[in-house]
Amino acid sequence: ACAFSGTVGANPFGYMAVGKSTDTPDETSTGLGDECSSADGDYARVALSNTPVTDERKIQMEGVFDVDNITSSTTITEVGIVDRETLLEGVFFCICQISSMTKSSDNQLRILISATLESV
Repeated sequence: ACAFSGTVGANPFGYMAVGKSTDTPDETSTGLGDECSSADGDYARVALSNTPVTDERKIQMEGVFDVDNITSSTTITEVGIVDRETLLEGVFFCICQISSMTKSSDNQLRILISATLESV
């Protein structure tokens, strides 16, 4: 059975994490290079909203970091989907470098990742 079976919430990787590393992840990467922390102002991983797009064999995973999450001006350059809410713990489904974005208490950060399932 596939974890992305088209059932909302079936994704066991239920959290999004963000970080500040500029190192490119590769197949040996097990986590973010420099995950945000309390030093960045009240940082916490956020629960994902998983939306299946069944007819396109996709799942869309959205994480929203509200104004009270990462309250110090912090440049975000990496994002990951992980199975644990606890910082520095868990198994990552994916780790991505992203264009740098500044997050602070002045703004909300919304990240949407789409995964397409293909049979080989």
